[in-house]
Amino acid sequence: MAANVLNSAQAVTMSIYVIRAFVRLREVLAADRSLEERFSEIEKVLLDHNRALLDIFRKIRPLFLRPRKTDAIGFELTSPRPGKIG
Repeated sequence: MAANVLNSAQAVTMSIYVIRAFVRLREVLAADRSLEERFSEIEKVLLDHNRALLDIFRKIRPLFLRPRKTDAIGFELTSPRPGKIG
């Protein structure tokens, strides 16, 4: 716009500089859209993996717990039995 009002080489140079800035801005925004789509896809995959890992962890966790103390025939001991030896 400055080149239209002012008839000087500097005004033309500045006008070209502004146009190039807007073109570059448009390119960056277009690249960001494609990156945004890719990040969205990656996020979905990671959420699926997270769910799968949590499921595996829930299934494996009981295997790491110490076994409960049981009687010789397999009953769970909650309190000492009177008269039991050992």
